[in-house]
Amino acid sequence: MDLSPTASLTPQLDALRDWAGKAREDGWISAEHAARPGEVTSRHGSDLFADGQRPLIVAFFGGTGVGKSSLINRLAGKPIARVGVERPTSHGVTLYLHEQYRPDLLRSELPVEKTRIITHDRSRHHLVAWLDLPDIDSTAEENRRLVERWLPCIDWLVYVVSPERYRDEAGWRYLLDRGRRHAWIFVMNHWDRGRDEQLEDFRSRLQAAGFANPHILRTSCAPAGGKDDFDQLQRLINGAIKEYGLQLLQELGIQARFDDLLAWIADCRQTMGGTERWDEVHREVETLLAAGMEKLSARLQADIRRAIPETPSDPLPTSIIRGFGKGIRQREDVAAVAVDVDDLVGTAVGSRLRNLESGVVNLIQKRHLPTQPLRRALTRQREEGEDPVAIIRTALEDEMATAMQRPGTPLRRLGVKITGMLAWVLPLAAALYVVYRTLAGYQAAIRGRAEFFGVNFVIHSLLLILLAWFIPRLVHLRLRPDPGSTARRGLMEGSVVAGRRLRRFYGRVLDTVTAECNRHEKRLAEIERDIRAVKRSALEYPENFIAPPGKE
Repeated sequence: MDLSPTASLTPQLDALRDWAGKAREDGWISAEHAARPGEVTSRHGSDLFADGQRPLIVAFFGGTGVGKSSLINRLAGKPIARVGVERPTSHGVTLYLHEQYRPDLLRSELPVEKTRIITHDRSRHHLVAWLDLPDIDSTAEENRRLVERWLPCIDWLVYVVSPERYRDEAGWRYLLDRGRRHAWIFVMNHWDRGRDEQLEDFRSRLQAAGFANPHILRTSCAPAGGKDDFDQLQRLINGAIKEYGLQLLQELGIQARFDDLLAWIADCRQTMGGTERWDEVHREVETLLAAGMEKLSARLQADIRRAIPETPSDPLPTSIIRGFGKGIRQREDVAAVAVDVDDLVGTAVGSRLRNLESGVVNLIQKRHLPTQPLRRALTRQREEGEDPVAIIRTALEDEMATAMQRPGTPLRRLGVKITGMLAWVLPLAAALYVVYRTLAGYQAAIRGRAEFFGVNFVIHSLLLILLAWFIPRLVHLRLRPDPGSTARRGLMEGSVVAGRRLRRFYGRVLDTVTAECNRHEKRLAEIERDIRAVKRSALEYPENFIAPPGKE
């Protein structure tokens, strides 16, 4: 049963990979970013050989001419590494391995075909394999890729500098990038040409980079190099294996892999933005949408005015004539206006909405937040039947239908209703009055108390009945809203309502994005807590363990 930290971390790694796959599918992280957990944990030093047996991997890392090969030869006690201006490892990797290990069992994932493997028979070093890496100041991209493929299998990194080259920027940048991912031994080689102030300057640079107590050893591989710390370097490696055991030393990289995973989680959280940042963007987008909807409404209203121009008032005789057939023409006008709605929300409105959505996307990009979740949310809303263009069309049609059903203001509608009734009641009352006067006058004339009515009475009676119908009818026609004006008013109101509905639509889309971000964040936080718990229960190493333990 494997009780190592990496084995106990397996459920969390599975959960993390599952989370990364869903986050990538939802557009929150890139495919390259989603593959990072697998890269962090896919290879480890214990996977070096297929049969599970392996030595402690000590890699020598440094710039050109710092004497890595000479140092390997001195450690091995015999010339196993070539020394010269043009070394084999200047353009590749060389692995110095004890003959008890079978090179053919090296994992296929390793760049074995591009690695020069040299075996030796030094029994005192059978638990150690030296890896001579390409010069870090090499400009060859292939060298950097080789180093990256070997790094997960390295237990200790021996960072070799020389008095002349300890400030090299190329190696220094790489050192800062790798940080605590390995156990480090710092060696200033060619010490026969060095000075104490150079050693202290190098120590200060390491401390400034976060190495609290850097272990720096001085070595010299010259025939008469003088006194140095080479014996201490040998005791450091061999003594650590005796004191701590090979398995423990090989697990040193696990804590760094925990840190890599936690750093990756923090990077994911930064990439997604977090609920607070999305809430801030939500408010900014609301302001942008308010301005955009105002412009869209103004443009729609201008299009409405062009589509349905103001109808000039008819002269009096025309108003009277139009009164008889107005109902039929009103229905025709409504049908004509309904056709105009499709023209109003044509390609121009769709183009304006796309420009508005592009502005929202640009705003999110400026805030360094992923835009793919927003695009996916918009697509889902459209697939569910909520399309911004359809929202505008529906708002215009609804408001126009409402306006046509209840034209004018309430007071005007009351006036239309009253005058319509008076147009019938007043002529009828006048006619009844005329009939009453006619009968009363006739009775009086028969009894000799008055004369019979003449032509004047007939004319005056007809004029009374006509005026009783004409005046309320004229007022009724004047008060009754024109269908075109009514439709135009309804469409104007519809443009305002469409703006409000669109703002709510885009608000729901942003709410969906924020809720999705919050859901991913919560799940990631749960996995992070589990990983930290496993890390706390894993093998404990000294805090700031940047070099193997050993006496100064």
